[in-house]
Amino acid sequence: MKGSLSSNNTYTPFISFNNEIDVIADNITNKIINNATNLSDDEKDDLSKYLKYLIREMMSNVVSHSQSSIGGFITAQYYPTKKKVQVIIIDNGIGLQASLAQKYTLDNEADAIQKAMEKNVTGSNPFATYNNVQKHAGLGLFFLSKIIENTQGNLLIVSNSTIYKSNHNTFTELNTGFKGTLIAFEIFEDNLEYEFMQLFNIIKSEDEEDEEDAF
Repeated sequence: MKGSLSSNNTYTPFISFNNEIDVIADNITNKIINNATNLSDDEKDDLSKYLKYLIREMMSNVVSHSQSSIGGFITAQYYPTKKKVQVIIIDNGIGLQASLAQKYTLDNEADAIQKAMEKNVTGSNPFATYNNVQKHAGLGLFFLSKIIENTQGNLLIVSNSTIYKSNHNTFTELNTGFKGTLIAFEIFEDNLEYEFMQLFNIIKSEDEEDEEDAF
């Protein structure tokens, strides 16, 4: 791990990573939870499970798919008055369209972002081996987007020249010259109606019902 946690109780500065995903995800989550003194023990436990899952999944995507020459970077902050957590994960890799091009024909980055949020969509190849990622490939962004939707959070995805905002369901072209992928999400403890595994299973069952109704 190349970065270190700040002494600030609610803010983690950017940490660079190429591996050690579990360690970094646990450290960031534990720092937030341990200093979220306005939350009950049950709220802390619930928020911790959401954060560890989402952070690990997004970091795994960077390691497995981005082809970033310098790995990725992650930062997070907890806002006590709003009981809100923001997480940002960024890399300077090839972006979603190029990553998915191994399996899908997509016209632009907006199409790639939409495709990446579908279940079981991945650009994985036989060499993507972190934590058996091949076995679980295609679930990270799908479950992230569904969890954000079900908890009234916010999701922002940037892939090269295109930015997606979930709160307005819009795509916008950027002129910054940015290359890579950025995932930013925020979740609110007060909106976590279900325990993590409850919501995870609800999303899974709803998706299975949609598949059954397809014909």
